[in-house]
Amino acid sequence: MANWRKTKKAYRCIYQYESGPFLVTDDPYPIYNTEEYCKLGKYDFTWCDRINCDYTICSKCKSFKGSVAMNRKTREVKKRIRKEEQFWNHCARAGKQHGLTADEYFDKFYSNHELNF
Repeated sequence: MANWRKTKKAYRCIYQYESGPFLVTDDPYPIYNTEEYCKLGKYDFTWCDRINCDYTICSKCKSFKGSVAMNRKTREVKKRIRKEEQFWNHCARAGKQHGLTADEYFDKFYSNHELNF
């Protein structure tokens, strides 16, 4: 397979399905469970104990690929995290010059501004 056709692994496999909590019993103490399984049938964590299972979720699966949208989302999240980290490093350095902590500096100079990273 050509190099340009390989997709990079994303933070989440496109075949992994995870639903929200659903009600199992309607007793005085309700029990909720979540569905988590692989659409290819490699694992099913819906009714088993995730801690004691010997299954690996997706890390060793050869079908673990990220879609284009998922890879784009991963890049955007990493970019936003990097910008936020740069901003808070700036607040920490500038706060030191003024004798403030990073949070105090942020409250004093940026609390009324809307930040768009």
